Order: sequence, then C-alpha cells, then structure tokens
Amino acid sequence: MAAKNITNADGGTLYRVTDERTLEFAILRNDTLGVAMGGTTGAPVPFYPIALYDHDGAPVTSMVAAYAVHHGQSVNIADAYSQEGFDFSGTKSFDQKTGYRSRSFLTMPMKDHENAIIGVLQLLNAKDRATGTVRAFSDADLHLAGVARLAGGDRAHQPAADQPPRGAVRILHPASSTRRSTTSRRTRAAIASACRC
Repeated sequence: MAAKNITNADGGTLYRVTDERTLEFAILRNDTLGVAMGGTTGAPVPFYPIALYDHDGAPVTSMVAAYAVHHGQSVNIADAYSQEGFDFSGTKSFDQKTGYRSRSFLTMPMKDHENAIIGVLQLLNAKDRATGTVRAFSDADLHLAGVARLAGGDRAHQPAADQPPRGAVRILHPASSTRRSTTSRRTRAAIASACRC
C-alpha cells in the first residue's frame, strides 16, 4: 500500500462502497500483527461491512469511515481512545482481543472521476521514522487525501465484491506487489474472534 508506506503507517484499510449502502473491507494490512488480507493476497477479510445508513434510513455518522463518506471529508484523529464523537468500541474490542493498540487514524474518502465517493482509505498508527513511536498523522500526511481522491473508477462498472475500486489498486497496491498473506494462525484466530464481537 503506497499511502501506508508514504506516511509510515502501521496499518491500512481500503473500504469499497457497495450497492447495499455499506462499506465493505476490500484490503486490510497491519505490519505489527503481520496481517495481509484482501486485494491480491486471496485471503478474504472476515469483518462485517460497515452500515452507511441505519434501519430508518438515517446516515450513520458515528463510525469514522461512514462519516467520511457522508461528509466527503478526511478525518484526522490523533488518539481513538480519547476522541469524542465517534464510536470506536469495535476498535477497542479488537485491540483487547489481539493485544494491539490503535491510536492515530487518517480516514479519507475516495472519489471517482465523476466526484462520486467509491470508497474510503483509512490509515492507522503513523510511526515516527527515527524512533518507531506511534504519532498523529501530520498535515503532510493529510495531503494524501488529494491523492486518494484521484482513484479512477466508473460507478457503472463497479468491481467484483472481492476487488477494490478500479484505480485504487494503482495507488495502494503497485502491480509489482503479489505478496501473499503473512497472517499467522494465531493472528487469524484472534481476528476471527474479534469479528464475532
């Protein structure tokens, strides 16, 4: 994932907007946990999609990725555990089950050439290159929102459910990358357990 590497983020997720009005996990990476799912790995991402609307049809804005879709704005969060206004209960549950600590998030809507939002790129835990300490995403990192919005795609030609939006692969997954899943059995078990929350 180029955006993950440029920002020195520990993790990244690419969500695809579906016809069912959800955000589907298309690609998931986390260096610390050794997780590589979706995209070219062939390993499915076992998380449930994020609803963009509640049962009454009202927009869901408590989830940061859904908020980015509904508002068409990037969201930069320094620490998910102290951030108010968003529901990070799933993140906290995942952290508790895996021993991970999610802190900084940079969440960016991705638009196609018709300015329609086709997905969301979410980067996790920016790391200081010198010390490896987790830091907040910087203004320079935020500049990537412009790059993410360049993702190509035609809503009339939506990709298959197991593929990221067309053009996004170019940004996030260079063609030379054919890395297979490096997720250990123990990590897969922890993730499977976290998915049942």
